[in-house]
Amino acid sequence: MKKIGVQLYTIRDFMGDEESIRTSFKKLKAMGYDQAQTAGCAIPYETFGRIAQEEGLEIVGTHDDFGMMLNEPERAMAAHRALGTTNMGVGGVWGGFDDYTRFIEQANQVAANVHPQGFKFTYHNHSHEFIRQPNGKTLMEILVEGLDPEGTSFVLDTFWVQHGGADVRHWIEKLAGRIDILHLKDMGRNEKGPFITEIGHGNLWWDGIIKTAEETGVQYFVVEQDEWPGDPFESLKYSREYLDRFIPIALQFTKRINEIKKHDSGLILQNVVVDKENNLWAATSKGIFFVSIDGETIKRHFEKLNVNCSVIAGQHLITCTTSGVWLIDRNTGKPIRTLYNRNTESAFVDTQYHRLWLGTFNQGTVIIDMKTWKKIETRMESLLPHTPVRAIEILNDTTIMLGID
Repeated sequence: MKKIGVQLYTIRDFMGDEESIRTSFKKLKAMGYDQAQTAGCAIPYETFGRIAQEEGLEIVGTHDDFGMMLNEPERAMAAHRALGTTNMGVGGVWGGFDDYTRFIEQANQVAANVHPQGFKFTYHNHSHEFIRQPNGKTLMEILVEGLDPEGTSFVLDTFWVQHGGADVRHWIEKLAGRIDILHLKDMGRNEKGPFITEIGHGNLWWDGIIKTAEETGVQYFVVEQDEWPGDPFESLKYSREYLDRFIPIALQFTKRINEIKKHDSGLILQNVVVDKENNLWAATSKGIFFVSIDGETIKRHFEKLNVNCSVIAGQHLITCTTSGVWLIDRNTGKPIRTLYNRNTESAFVDTQYHRLWLGTFNQGTVIIDMKTWKKIETRMESLLPHTPVRAIEILNDTTIMLGID
């Protein structure tokens, strides 16, 4: 899972006109949502698609007018091209066996019209599709058997599968290759029964669901919350933060580094270290940046210093700059003491012997005792005259590897 989307039905009360749509999209983007699925369009499709593009949201699918798709396929395709998506669908169908038999025939007709042009028709389930019919099959099974597997796909909804008494991961596996969009929707339980809630607030096993979805080729992961206890944007914020754990760590770091670069396009990133809380510390040509794990907090320290590198040492941050090395308290971001007062290019923490190795600009390597934070000795000063030590790594008790110019 590299990106996370949102089904816009979640914020349906804030999608009434151009201004509110743009404001809503800005909020979603700021939370970390990169994709969206529509639930109708209150404004012209072209305008809707343009605003989404301008605010950085990719439209990955729709819940739209089935009558238009069936009776005016060219118009439907034009509308979806304007939105920037090839997935056109409906939010569900209600009725019994005969109704679904008729719907399958119509849906396949839509698929026959649009699939040759690169589009797919998508169907979103609820829980009533898991009611068994007189023939012993559920409506969901009838849909799976009847819908064209090439021209249609499913928008599988995790809450409604569970609500229907079915196993979410089994259905993801059963529909492998036929789910383009997975609706991430959690289920809680109180004295009144099951209810829809934020991702991570309920009882669905997301580790297993996400793993199975990734293994079976689900393309889009879309959060939907039909109802909320207060502000729907706050609910979406909670869900987005919970889902961060499933995004590859490298992508999270890239996103946070990009946030740093917004502060100054001229920054040169020297190195990045991550503490045990997964906060990010970035050494740059214009100071040290701290970025919290949720991306909400960005602080800059030593703005006027060219920082060559930083390393983590317990609760401390060792910061090497062109004018010296500082021991910094990670909790406050404030310097505790100066460890070395010359240009230093690199550092390595030797946890076995509690020593800090510093690679200097032209003085070889310097060893600091990490118990007292005092200099023990200088090594290789005569062997590396006027040679910057760009990197240090201790391989074993007798071997040290240096990166030099």
